[in-house]
Amino acid sequence: MFRTPSVPPQLAIDELQALLDVSLTALTLLRPLYCPQSQELTDFAFDYLNPAGQRLLGLTQQPTTTLLASFPRAHDTGVFAFYRGVLETGQAGRFEVTYLHEGVDTPFYVAARCHGPGLAVSLIDTAAHAQAPVEVALRASQAREQLAQSEAQHQRASLERFLSQTQATVCILRGPTHRLDYCNPAYRRLFPQRLLPLGRPLPEIHPDVNAPGLLARLDHVYHTGKSYGGVEQPLTIAQPDGQPPRTHYFTFSYDAYLEGGQIAGVSIFAYDVTEQVRAGQQAAQVAAELQLLTANVPVFLFRTDAAGHLTYVNGALFAWSGLSPLLPNLDEVWNTVHPEDALALTAAFAAAVLARQPWESPVYRIRRRDGEYRWSLTRIQPLFQADGQLTGYSGVNVEIHDQVELQRQLARVNADLDTFIYTASHELKTPLTNMEGLLHALQEELPPPAARRVSSCRPC
Repeated sequence: MFRTPSVPPQLAIDELQALLDVSLTALTLLRPLYCPQSQELTDFAFDYLNPAGQRLLGLTQQPTTTLLASFPRAHDTGVFAFYRGVLETGQAGRFEVTYLHEGVDTPFYVAARCHGPGLAVSLIDTAAHAQAPVEVALRASQAREQLAQSEAQHQRASLERFLSQTQATVCILRGPTHRLDYCNPAYRRLFPQRLLPLGRPLPEIHPDVNAPGLLARLDHVYHTGKSYGGVEQPLTIAQPDGQPPRTHYFTFSYDAYLEGGQIAGVSIFAYDVTEQVRAGQQAAQVAAELQLLTANVPVFLFRTDAAGHLTYVNGALFAWSGLSPLLPNLDEVWNTVHPEDALALTAAFAAAVLARQPWESPVYRIRRRDGEYRWSLTRIQPLFQADGQLTGYSGVNVEIHDQVELQRQLARVNADLDTFIYTASHELKTPLTNMEGLLHALQEELPPPAARRVSSCRPC
């Protein structure tokens, strides 16, 4: 049995360096460079070039440049894709490429394998070796095949990453019985307590899944090749441990899955939009309740844009005024204002809108559905966004006809009372004056004792 003689570490390093120095093959160590944000491979840095590599590539032993900076056509020739494929798959590979070197199209033979976090690469200038035409054609064919394989490997790796990371549910059903051929992690998360054996028909795997017309649609896509899509469609899924079934909502697409130009099955791509649907349902319920409230509140509510044009009027005003809710222009509501009040009212409203301030109108008359004009009062409040931009005005109009009429009646009563008091005072003053004159004359005609008694009866 032969024994391998032990070699001191420093001697081994020196011997390796000597081999690298005398090698006629260009050797290099490449380090991958990634985008900080997406972590996508973007380039390679040169960590080392042996003397043959330095001569071949025209670079130093440890150049500061990168692969694409020095050889920008590495993408077009497939060299970059070849390196990326070896790095991502971990499988060593060989690649032949023709590259414009020193103004001449030069064929290179490239071999690469993973070394630590990067690649160990050797390059040979095959132009220095005579090749038979058959060998040249064979190598060209091999180079094309290698490039295609490298691209295919990269695409497959990218697709696998996408399918494993996406939140969309993806599966492939094969054959007329819709046997499960593939499902991604998002699909499996929908059924955490259930085995999903590949090769079994979908109805056997999910006998409790309830989606109206599901199998009929899958059959139609499989037999006709016509895609089918749905938006926010419900799917009821049984839950483990006796929990009640849960309804999910999906936006999805069923498409024919082709192999060799023939329909082999159906692919399903679905996105769970349950949260969005439930949020929309809650918002619709709140909006309906608010609409019901504003439509039946015993006051008139309205909304305008920033220029003061009406954009919303609640149903109470239409019911009270008899106007049609389908008015092409809501500003026609102002036509119900009494002609004698309209000019002053619209001028005051326009001034408030221009000033972007709250406003309370003077009392004015508005026409009811029976044609009678009723007194009312309007208040508006400007609406601003967080950045201070005016978006419009909210307003309320209240009928105060009874209050105004009561005030008018009180005013008339007060006026009548003032008139009565004035008249009564005037009419009583004249008789009293005449009586005072008669008493004075009588006092002069009577003897002194009687005159004194009469004097005591005179008004002060």
